[in-house]
Amino acid sequence: DIAEHAATANWSQTTSGYLMLAENQKMNTELLINGGFEQDGLGWDGIPSAMMPTGGSRQTTICTSDAKTGSKCAIMTGYGSGSYLYPYGVYSGASTLGAAIYGEKQTLPAGTYTISAYLHNASTSSELQNTNYGADCDVYLGVAVDCPSSLYPTARRSLNNPTGQNINGKGASWFQVSETFTLNEPTSCYIYLAYKTSGPSYFAVDDISLKCTGIVPGNNFSEHPISSATSLALTNLKPSTSYSYYVVSSSGCESNIISFTTL
Repeated sequence: DIAEHAATANWSQTTSGYLMLAENQKMNTELLINGGFEQDGLGWDGIPSAMMPTGGSRQTTICTSDAKTGSKCAIMTGYGSGSYLYPYGVYSGASTLGAAIYGEKQTLPAGTYTISAYLHNASTSSELQNTNYGADCDVYLGVAVDCPSSLYPTARRSLNNPTGQNINGKGASWFQVSETFTLNEPTSCYIYLAYKTSGPSYFAVDDISLKCTGIVPGNNFSEHPISSATSLALTNLKPSTSYSYYVVSSSGCESNIISFTTL
């Protein structure tokens, strides 16, 4: 058993081997530092100047007059399809999802995550997409990793291969889109919101959120030797934090993974 204490956990068993211990991702805690763009591009990979090409009809800017909450939001505008957008687009299998905004690279522990965002039409049209061009607008939410090549040295590839959520015809009211994905091991990655359309689009984005919604213990376990009929004091554990552990005996047998939370 592990006794749950704020800074120390005591563990004991009747055989020698190893106790494997890992800290789990915090559940339902906001993991983005600036999902509402109140601090402009802080925490985002290049907003506004490098997030998407800023010449012509493709750009991402910070807006101070059209926010859902607070005083700011991001505006995404322009065309979102075509390989010319790399590295600003994202691969999903063999296809291109289109223009994207990325959170700064971070390492996420193993777990199940939900990313969500609020969007709304930011043009004078009653629909989010200008249907005079006969084009729909699909939005993708997910997690991407670096996928460099000789042609696109900073290209990125989607890990969760999301299905595009068609937002054509949405009116001026804010609406939410979301996507859930699972990481089976700690992953250095980027959160992204991408869109793809063959016609012009112009929409506001606000309150992007990333939360861990399910614990998946990964391979980031630390090893603690144990001997027969002794207790092991695990010090410096964080209070109110979820951990997982399992036991490997001297004969190589592994126990089930068990989770606990410190007080």
